[in-house]
Amino acid sequence: MLFLIFITFALAAQTSNFTYFNKMFEADTMNLLSQVVKPINDGYLVIGGYITVNKKAIYIMKLSLIGDVVWFKHLDEGNNLGVVEDGKFAIATSDNKFVITYAKGQPINGFGEMHLTKFDESGEILWHKVYSDSSSKYAKQVIETTDGGFALVGVQGENSPARYYLLKTDAAGNFEWDRSYILDDSSAAFSIQETPWDGGFIIGGYAYNTASGTGNYDAWVIKTNYLGDTLWTRTYGDPTGNDCACKVIPLTTLQEYFFEGKPIIYLLTGCIKIGSNTYSYAAHLDENGNILWERIYSPENALFNGDVGEGVVGFQTYPIIRADRSYIAVMYKYNSLGNYSNLLVDFDKYGIVNWNKELELNPEADCYLKDMQPTPDGGYVLAGYRYDVPQKGWILKIDADGNYCTPVGCDSTVVVSAAETAGLPNKTPMSLVQINPNPVRGGGVFTISHQLPAEFPVAQFILYNQLGKAVWQQEFNTWDRTKILQLPPGLPMGLYLWQVSYMGNVAASGKVVVE
Repeated sequence: MLFLIFITFALAAQTSNFTYFNKMFEADTMNLLSQVVKPINDGYLVIGGYITVNKKAIYIMKLSLIGDVVWFKHLDEGNNLGVVEDGKFAIATSDNKFVITYAKGQPINGFGEMHLTKFDESGEILWHKVYSDSSSKYAKQVIETTDGGFALVGVQGENSPARYYLLKTDAAGNFEWDRSYILDDSSAAFSIQETPWDGGFIIGGYAYNTASGTGNYDAWVIKTNYLGDTLWTRTYGDPTGNDCACKVIPLTTLQEYFFEGKPIIYLLTGCIKIGSNTYSYAAHLDENGNILWERIYSPENALFNGDVGEGVVGFQTYPIIRADRSYIAVMYKYNSLGNYSNLLVDFDKYGIVNWNKELELNPEADCYLKDMQPTPDGGYVLAGYRYDVPQKGWILKIDADGNYCTPVGCDSTVVVSAAETAGLPNKTPMSLVQINPNPVRGGGVFTISHQLPAEFPVAQFILYNQLGKAVWQQEFNTWDRTKILQLPPGLPMGLYLWQVSYMGNVAASGKVVVE
C-alpha cells in the first residue's frame, strides 16, 4: 500500500531563534526527488519531480519554518517531462514570486522544448511560456536580468554537434532574442550570470576540445555583450583529460566597479581530471578570462586537512559568496563504502579551505544535495535526495558552521503522520470516496468519485477478498475528482472489501459485489 513517511529529527536549538531539521520524504510506489528549495517568509518552497507507475510530474511543496508539510501541489505532468536537475532551474524574482524552467518533449517529433513558468508563494501559476522550434533545446539555468526579464542558458541540438544556447525574454516571459554558440565540437552550457557593469553575460559549461591533438572535454567560458554577441571565449582544465563543466560567478559589484575603481574578477568552479583521478578545481579570472590564481584540490596539497583527498570530485551547488569574497559550497565526495556523499566546504577569498563537514543521509546509498540557500537566521537550507529504490527526497536545515541534526545524538525524534499534516484524519467518512456502479461486473469498469485533498497527488484503490487478502490494487490521481478503473479479467464473483489508502492511511472503505 502507498505510504508516505515524513521523519523529523529535531535538535534543541543552540540559540532561541535557530531551528534545525533533517527530513526525508519517501513513498513506496514512487520515486520522489527534491532538487530545489527556496526560503519564504513563513517557511520553504521545495520543488522536485516524482515518478509513479503511470505518472511523471513536477511538484511544489510548502514546508513550515520547522520543516512540516503545509501543502503539496503538482506544477506539470506528462511522460515526456524533463528533469529539474538542481537549484539553478528555479529562482526567486524581484517581485517576490518564483520562476522555474524545465523541458518537455514535443508531442509530434519528440524534440525538447523549453518551458518557463512563473508562480507565487501559494503555488498558483501566474503564466507559462513554451519555446520550441525544429531543434531540441534544454535549459540548465534561468536568471532574472536587470531589465526585469529572464535569461535561460543550456544546450541546443542532438543530431548535429550540440552547442551552447542562450534565450532572452521580457518580464512576462515573451521571447526577445536567442543565440547559439558553436564551439570546437559538442558542447553544453550549465551556468549563466549577468555582468552588472555592462549588462552582458558570462556563460560556463564544457565543450569538446581538439586543440591538444588528443581530443577531450574542457571547461569553456563565453563572455557576451547585452545582446548575446561573443566578446571572448576561454578554455580551462587539463588538455589531456576530460574535465567537468564549470560555473562562473562575477565577484565585482556595480558599486565596486564604477565608484571604487576595483577590477573585474570572476570565480570559476568545476573539476579537473589528471591521469585517472578527478579533482575539484577553483580559480579567479580577470575581465578577459585570464587566470589570476587557481586551486586543484588533490591529496597532495592537504587543503582538506587529510579528510578525503581525491575522493572530492567536484562542486555540487553554486557557491554562496560573502561580502569579503569568501564562499561556501557543497561538493561531491565518496564515502568509505564507495557511495556518493556530500562535503560542505568553507573557503576563504583565495580558495583556501577553512573547514569542511560531511553531510550524509545514509552511507549505504548515493545521496546528493542539489541546492543550498542562505536563510534569514544565518544558516542554510539544502535540498537533495537519496538515490536508491525508491528514491527519496531530502531537506536539511543547518547552521552557519555546518552543524546539523542526525538520527544519532538528536534530542528527539518525531514521526509525523502525513495524513495529519495534510489535514486528513486517520478515520474519514465513507462519503469521502464513493464507487459506482455497485454491483459491478467482473472485468468491467467502475467510477471512483472522491473529495480527497490534493496536497499529495496519488492514492491507491485496493480490493480484498473475504479472507482479507489483497487481490488487486490500482493507483489514481487525487487532482482528478473522478477516475474510471477497470477490474482485472477473471476476478471471481463474490463480495469484496474495497479500501482507499491516501498518504499512508485508510481514507475510506466499503463493500462491493462483483457479478
